Amino acid sequence: MQFYRLQSKRVEKALSFFPAILITGARQVGKSTLAKTLGIANYITLDNLNHYLSASNDPIGFITSLKKP
Repeated sequence: MQFYRLQSKRVEKALSFFPAILITGARQVGKSTLAKTLGIANYITLDNLNHYLSASNDPIGFITSLKKP
């Protein structure tokens, strides 16, 4: 639980400065759980094959198609 408290403070601080952030890390370490716990509404994961292929084939189109905060 210490990990979530430490990282959640960092993510909340980053969100106070930036409209978008990137949470990266190894698989199965809690990135999605962290984002969902903090209530990040526009969380996108590239584990979804459709998201991954769309982002790979047309990165600009993928970004512009996302719901804006």
